[in-house]
Amino acid sequence: MPNFTLDGRETPFEPGETIIEAALRAGVEIPHFCWHPDLEIAGNCRMCLVEVEGWPKLQIACNTRVNEDMVVKVDSEWALGAREAVMEFLLINHPLDCPICDQAGECKLQDYAVSHGRQETRFTEDKVEKRKRVPFSDKVMYDGERCILCTRCVRFCSDIAGVNELDIANRGVENEIVLAEGHELKNPYSMNVIDICPVGALTSRDFRFKSRVWFMDFTRTV
Repeated sequence: MPNFTLDGRETPFEPGETIIEAALRAGVEIPHFCWHPDLEIAGNCRMCLVEVEGWPKLQIACNTRVNEDMVVKVDSEWALGAREAVMEFLLINHPLDCPICDQAGECKLQDYAVSHGRQETRFTEDKVEKRKRVPFSDKVMYDGERCILCTRCVRFCSDIAGVNELDIANRGVENEIVLAEGHELKNPYSMNVIDICPVGALTSRDFRFKSRVWFMDFTRTV
């Protein structure tokens, strides 16, 4: 297998692999929200920015193909500063409702806020208010204020379930996930959008406010 340099180490890669795929196989996790190995690449969260030696700009690891002699720095000062900025933007309008959020304890936004975020906010304006407690079906509830618009749920429905039940509406800070016109989230795999959501925007209506992840037992299944 050909090699590239990842954080100072010679790392093998499969031809056609992206930086994030090759890094993950080598045991190096690059922070990400929108990327998922089984979904089409969106590249919209910008959390996986890395420095490639000799390239004039930071690159998103989820959509940059690896080639030989490439030197990638995941945790360079430049990349860390960019991730801190991304986290600052993501948290500008995010509600501070972690104590009541069902995703608390297994939320990537929480984890990355600690490892890659600023310790304080510079935002003094009012947060943008979006729709809360929106029933997408009799099983799934949507909280627009928590959504970071990674579009995982939209791509899951179209790429995996084969239906176009979810869409994105409005522009700028008013962006939000909506039900496609004339549809409801009723496909046989609809509950999987709860698991694939990296934050607490999509929750189970049966589970809401009833338990926390640290009170639960886990077991491997099929």
